[in-house]
Amino acid sequence: MRLWTYISTRFSHVALDTACFIYVFEDHPSYAGPVQELLQAINAGKIACTSSVLVFLECLVQPYKLENYSAAITCQRFLHLLNINYKAVDERIAVQAACLRATYNVKPMDAIHLATAIASGAKAFVTNDKELKRVANEIAVVILDDYCDEGHQ
Repeated sequence: MRLWTYISTRFSHVALDTACFIYVFEDHPSYAGPVQELLQAINAGKIACTSSVLVFLECLVQPYKLENYSAAITCQRFLHLLNINYKAVDERIAVQAACLRATYNVKPMDAIHLATAIASGAKAFVTNDKELKRVANEIAVVILDDYCDEGHQ
């Protein structure tokens, strides 16, 4: 089953992990196409989407590390063009992230992304980090690998 087909039949609001955006920027052979299809549906208003503002931090590290400032600007413009509600980290999200870290032993950035998703009312978190499946009691976790390998295309 394709990623968009799976998501569109189950969820009205999703949150995206940073990996989703990086796969598109890097034109990943297995993931870029399916994620682009999902982003097109989001832009068309077929599904609501939220991400943490930390997506900007994580996506811009590599262009800045390589001193590729034009790529950094392109990345920022791309993220701003998407019909995504980027949420800042506030006290509520920070407290939720602390609870997720304490309960599920997830990394700090992952905890913030997940807490942002939960606080925004997203029904699923789209990622490729299989370790995050352990938080499935809090929010559905959609693993890209389950829907995006060459065998599913």
